[in-house]
Amino acid sequence: MLLRPVSPAQTRPSDAGVTPHPTDRSPVRERVAVWTIAAARRMKFAVLLAVALSCLLPAHSWAQAEPTEAFDLQTCLAYALRNDPGLRAARLDDSLAALDNRILTSVWLPSLSVDANAQHFFQRPVAIFPDFENPASGQTREVQLGTINSSLVGASASQLVYSPEGLRDLRLQEERRNRARLDVEAAAIELRARIATAFYEALRAREALRLAEADIVRLERSLSDARLYFEEGITDKVDYKRATIALNSARARARNARLQIDATRETLRTAMGYPADTPLDLRYDYAAYQALVARDSVVVLDPQRRVELRQLAVDLAIQRGLTDYRRRAWLPTVTADGRLAVNWFNDEISRLYGQGFPQSFAQVNVQWPIIRGGRRIHEVRRAEVLEAQLGLRAVDQATEVEREYAEALARYLSSRNDYLVAVDNRALAEEIYEVVDLQYREGIAPFLDVVIAENDLQRARIEILDGVTEALIARVELRRAAGTLNRDDGE
Repeated sequence: MLLRPVSPAQTRPSDAGVTPHPTDRSPVRERVAVWTIAAARRMKFAVLLAVALSCLLPAHSWAQAEPTEAFDLQTCLAYALRNDPGLRAARLDDSLAALDNRILTSVWLPSLSVDANAQHFFQRPVAIFPDFENPASGQTREVQLGTINSSLVGASASQLVYSPEGLRDLRLQEERRNRARLDVEAAAIELRARIATAFYEALRAREALRLAEADIVRLERSLSDARLYFEEGITDKVDYKRATIALNSARARARNARLQIDATRETLRTAMGYPADTPLDLRYDYAAYQALVARDSVVVLDPQRRVELRQLAVDLAIQRGLTDYRRRAWLPTVTADGRLAVNWFNDEISRLYGQGFPQSFAQVNVQWPIIRGGRRIHEVRRAEVLEAQLGLRAVDQATEVEREYAEALARYLSSRNDYLVAVDNRALAEEIYEVVDLQYREGIAPFLDVVIAENDLQRARIEILDGVTEALIARVELRRAAGTLNRDDGE
């Protein structure tokens, strides 16, 4: 409602000099009072509505989100080593190997069994016997055997004395367990290499974005200067357009870097087995990684550390045990058995357990396969061939290990050399850019020299980033080739 003041001309002459009664109210005052009351009600309603909304809305919508834990390389490795499905499956295989050993070697422990039964004949069995009173007659007699009710409770014990199979399993149990443990170690090494490589690729993408953003800030200043010189008539529009092209290229690199960040983060998340609905934030010390690459930290090859060679050595030991078993398979299996039982017999079930008839015995069983058609001879020859085959594989694997180490070392040294050269080039490029930029501002050098110097500086910084990440990735491969990647001494 719009209130307007009443002009003196609108006052009636008869009202002049007359004091109004306190209860008298003018229309203007009444409208003001109504407006004030309505405004107060609206204000009160708004306050109450705000209080109600604050009570209804969840508390977490007002509170700031709690910061998620940032993962460095060691944290990523620790998480992956705990949660990777492949590594967990390898650990389960190790547990299965331990259980299999216990099952196979349990034959050397004594076994005890208890059996019992109760039997009732509705019709007893009949046997045909000759007439013992008059054997010469040739007559036979039908005789019912046993009693109507019978019961038995017995216990049997057995102990293996010697068995070629049992001796084989007893001798090979430790080697089989070592083989399962080496499988776990191999899975952990491959996981470490995969996680470290993905982490360094994520580092490359993040640092590329940082470089692109720094280039954008510098190129925006150059574009501003070029636009100012163009507007003042000092230069033509060529310098201004060159600056625009350079800035657009830097912005495109920044957009590509952001896309690459998302891609590398998902790759790392997948390698870690990290939940897709949980943010994954990374942290790292880029200067520390640069210092690590700058140091000459070449790892010397020790073939005994390579898990592949140790796996083949265990396989060869297992096969030798199997060959020895085949040579001794002709030996007998000897067991000692014993039994104790009590029998009860009676035609009346109520008197069945009135008197028991115990029985017991002990015996030694020998099973000795003498002739099997020459099968054992062929099995021995086959085991010897498999043993020779594993020996050749071990020699070939040793050669492969040396080749992998030589290639990994060459790649690491090459990447490290590229990084060191790029560091020197960046120092020169920064110096050249500062001089050329100053000359351009003084009107001495053309803007084309600034563009060239800017490109050289960008290239040098990107080469440093590529050199660092390539050297770090090559260092992971070098440690894997040298057999030291399974140690928790950092990357």
